[in-house]
This record gives sequence, C-alpha cells and structure tokens, in this order.
Amino acid sequence: MNPARQISGLASWQDSRDALEGFFTAQARGLLAREFDLRKDGASFGRLRTSDRRGAELVVGGFAATIERASGVGYRMTGGRLEVSASQPAAVNVLEVRAAGRLYVARASFLRNTATVRAGDGRLTARVSGNVTGRRYEVTYDETEDAALPVAVLLLHHLAILRRRVYLA
Repeated sequence: MNPARQISGLASWQDSRDALEGFFTAQARGLLAREFDLRKDGASFGRLRTSDRRGAELVVGGFAATIERASGVGYRMTGGRLEVSASQPAAVNVLEVRAAGRLYVARASFLRNTATVRAGDGRLTARVSGNVTGRRYEVTYDETEDAALPVAVLLLHHLAILRRRVYLA
C-alpha cells in the first residue's frame, strides 16, 4: 500500500503511531517557521501550526489535537481521548510531561536544537532533533509506548517555539 494513502486516513493517536512506524519529519512552511508539514517517506500526512501565545493545532487526516498554554509555565494538549500536560520545573531546559497516567522527563538542548524524552524507568521514549535554523526536524519515538507519539509532538512544538524565540529576540 502507498504510505501517503495509508497515512492520510488516520483517525487517532494509535492509528498514527502504528502507521508512522516510529519516525517522521517536520518541515517548516514560511519564513518564521510557524507551520510545519509533517512527512513520512517524503509524503505529507499532516500539519502542525504553532503560535507563541495561542498554542498550536495538529491536523493529521481526520484527526485533530490542540496544544494550549497552561497556567504558569507549561502546555496542555488534547486530542482524541488522550490528554497530555507538560510543566516546567526549576530548570529551563527540563519539562515534566504527564500522559496516559505516566510521567516522562524531557530535556532540551537549545544550542544543539535537540530534545529527548525518557519514561520513568529511564528508557528513551522520543527524540526530536532539528537543523541549525529550526526549519527541519526529525522525530523518532518508541512505537511500543502508547503515549510516545503525542509526547513527541508536544516536544516538537516546545522546541520549535523556543528556537523561534531565540531568533526573534
């Protein structure tokens, strides 16, 4: 089956997680990298629209999720039957992420434009790495982990927003 056709009909996080097989890329559209085409094997399967103030919107086939700024410093993402929340403890490069009843710890490196997420047991759950300009990202995640894909998408949004703020400052 054609990968683009298979991915275009996704209706949930689980469908997406299974069809993407643990890897996708995000390519910026426009000069300020506010919108990303999500791609698998060169074919576009969705879009992530980011905003510093309002949050973001993810659209993949017939499935949509929103990312909102949460009270204090953090995010809240809802889509399907899953809610993912992230808060920033004392360290600026660390996010505590809660999804599907589990706690994950995300660490970002602004100079390298990368971020990793680890489950409570220390296992690598997701990795997001971008180029120097923040216009292209590669996202890998653990296909066996139920919440790995939504956590990776939230981390992609976080890293893109931080990178854009650096360039606009």
